[in-house]
Amino acid sequence: MDVSAWSSICMSPVNPARARKRIKQPLKWKRNVAKRLKYSAKSLPTFPECGHKSKAFMCATLKMKDLFKFHKKFHENLTKTSQDNFILKYMSLVPIKRRRHKNGNGGGKREMQTKFTIRGSDYRCVPVCQKTFLNVLHVTRARVSYIAKQFATNGNNACEKRGGDRKAKLFYDKKQAVIKFICSLQCVESHYCRGKSVRKYLSSNLSTNKFFSIYNSQAADEVKRSKSAHNQVLISGEKFYRSEYGIFRTLTKKAFNIRNINPDRIHPDNLSNVSREKLKDVKKLLATHYGQGWRDDPSLNYYNEVLARGAYPTVPCEEEEFCEPGQEEEVPLRV
Repeated sequence: MDVSAWSSICMSPVNPARARKRIKQPLKWKRNVAKRLKYSAKSLPTFPECGHKSKAFMCATLKMKDLFKFHKKFHENLTKTSQDNFILKYMSLVPIKRRRHKNGNGGGKREMQTKFTIRGSDYRCVPVCQKTFLNVLHVTRARVSYIAKQFATNGNNACEKRGGDRKAKLFYDKKQAVIKFICSLQCVESHYCRGKSVRKYLSSNLSTNKFFSIYNSQAADEVKRSKSAHNQVLISGEKFYRSEYGIFRTLTKKAFNIRNINPDRIHPDNLSNVSREKLKDVKKLLATHYGQGWRDDPSLNYYNEVLARGAYPTVPCEEEEFCEPGQEEEVPLRV
């Protein structure tokens, strides 16, 4: 079938608000909302109380509006990666040049020294102490230490390594090829006269299987689509499975083996464990699936026998002693 033989009306992606299939919105997912809440500002920046005015640390020279602006810039992007890169931008690692002698068993020798800066009102970076830097951004010392350690080890910017989609990129080319094929389809003329109608219709002689064969016939080998690998399982129990067409209907089930179903067969002569409610439900199901004439089907004779015996169940009762005719038991009279 030649796709170009259809009308000149082309397919186009629909607005997510009008789509029949709801488009995913990751920003509204609960875990993403929790992430944004986790990395959002909890309070305003704290003014430094250290009082440093030396050349190494100039914390007292900063104004509150500078701290507020720096704090606001940090929380513009509520993602961990962007905030870590922001911290890395105003942090520098310097090799330690001089070491002092320490009494006792001290900790391990550090190779790098971390220096922090905050951008002031005149757009110059003002050196500050670690306590001031942490109180302005409201981040923990462990987070800053981990960022510095990773940068000193790898020399790369911060990147997200927790979770994430690891399979979408494997099928990205196939997905784009399918979208391109759908957009290339030509639609027939719409039978709606209203200008607001944006629905487009394809020819009535098309089906999903025809689209599948047309796409594979013109697609490259690396982007061809393959049919599902699961097998079709025959289910004899779905509603109207035989009353409409008179044949068995096949249903597709994933990871389902019909051979595992092996119910115990109930013998028509032994209905002691079957309640009347169960027989009533079976009769209703037979009438629903096969119609009112299910009793005339020879393949359902088993159910006819079960329901016929169930209508008059033989309930075992205790033996009773009856008197023979002509014999009466004498009952003593009391005055």
